[in-house]
Amino acid sequence: MTRLDFVNDGERAFHIAVVTRACVIRASACAILSQGQVPFAYFLVAEVVALVQLLWSLFFARVFIIRTAQVITFFDTALVLIVALLSIFYSLRSNQAQRRH
Repeated sequence: MTRLDFVNDGERAFHIAVVTRACVIRASACAILSQGQVPFAYFLVAEVVALVQLLWSLFFARVFIIRTAQVITFFDTALVLIVALLSIFYSLRSNQAQRRH
């Protein structure tokens, strides 16, 4: 593969990750509107896919502007994933506490 192929692959992966993030935001809005009846598994799978795509694009992108946008989107995706995992953890703990009483 040439360097140009890597740049194209990195840019393609970045655009896929951005589209995935948009789907995650829509899924989150749907989950809020349906009062949490949408399973968190869909949300987590989409976040992990976006994170993997961003990691792939970070390794292969050569353009500075795209790389800067990737870093920002990567940290945003990681932060959303951490918040989702923490919310699942706390909801599981609260469910266990309610069962005990």
